Amino acid sequence: MSDLQRIRKVINWLIYNEAGLNDNDIAEKLGYTKSSFSQIVNGKTPISDKFLNKLCSLDRNINIVWIKDGTGLMFKEESDLKVEDQIQTYNDKLDKKDGCKICAEKDIRITELKETIAVQKQLIQELKKKRVVLRDVGDVNDAAAG
Repeated sequence: MSDLQRIRKVINWLIYNEAGLNDNDIAEKLGYTKSSFSQIVNGKTPISDKFLNKLCSLDRNINIVWIKDGTGLMFKEESDLKVEDQIQTYNDKLDKKDGCKICAEKDIRITELKETIAVQKQLIQELKKKRVVLRDVGDVNDAAAG
């Protein structure tokens, strides 16, 4: 069986499994025009890894190695899926850690800004005191002059 025949078999499976209504719907879901999808499926343009990855993304049970060279079965073995699940779980945890890291960085920045605001308030109070002193000195000068 050729790679094009295997791709056709996968597309038929995706339609049967209701991942798409027909070739045009599958093409649209993959981000291809009807024409470019047809050219790929009919062997008029080379099959890229990007295309195969997108095709397999519609059903994570599809074995990309089988599509490329016919090795193994059309569907991944259960052990392969367990490994993928573990990888996805790990990636989810990393995303959460990165999210926590971002939150921690924001918390640090908020604390820094609060400290800056406190210093600014203190400076304002000192300036107000100096203004009162200057006003008092001005009143004394006015009284002495008058």
